[in-house]
Amino acid sequence: MKSLAKPTLEQLLDWIDGRLDSSTAEAIKTWVASDAELQQTVAWLQTFVGLRQQLVWATPPSTVRQALNSRFADFAARKQAAAAQTEADAQQEPNLLRRLMAALTFDSAAQLGVAGARSAQLASARQLIYASELAEIVLNIGQPDAQGNVSILGQILPIPDVEPADFTVQLFKNGSAVQETQSDDLGEFSFGSLQPDAYSVMLTYEQTAILLTPIAIQG
Repeated sequence: MKSLAKPTLEQLLDWIDGRLDSSTAEAIKTWVASDAELQQTVAWLQTFVGLRQQLVWATPPSTVRQALNSRFADFAARKQAAAAQTEADAQQEPNLLRRLMAALTFDSAAQLGVAGARSAQLASARQLIYASELAEIVLNIGQPDAQGNVSILGQILPIPDVEPADFTVQLFKNGSAVQETQSDDLGEFSFGSLQPDAYSVMLTYEQTAILLTPIAIQG
């Protein structure tokens, strides 16, 4: 069996999509079978793959198809090798959202843990910062209210030429969307009345989806 370090999110996605050779796939299968955290991540990714398969755009008019066919033919003539791989990928997953995995670049809870300030962590809000090629996302998780519910306040800081108000933001729990909202002119959004549990967030901009790793909210 192929030796492999702990799989990354991209490797897990390729494994779920069946893109890996048998040796690598078997190594990842062994990792997942013995790692509870990976099992949770795989379950979340499988939910997203199911949603991806439903997001297929309607068939374009014949004139548009003809124009696209002509362009693809010209591209193939000039870049045959690259076009062959692109065509194979397109045939496997036509008309789907482009996916971006946002990287967690800052977690205030982890910073407090390093400093040995667990008591301070419990008394303050938690901040998470994610980075992707399309936008930076900031999540502020508030303190539980009297009923034990928690709110999330977020802000999207997109790259130039991308409007911060054009994002749809969805919150998932146990594989199902539980809340959905739209970012405002400042890129801000919020989710309220959340019971302690594991949640995940997906942001959609035009034909691009940004995925954030699952967030464990404690009461």
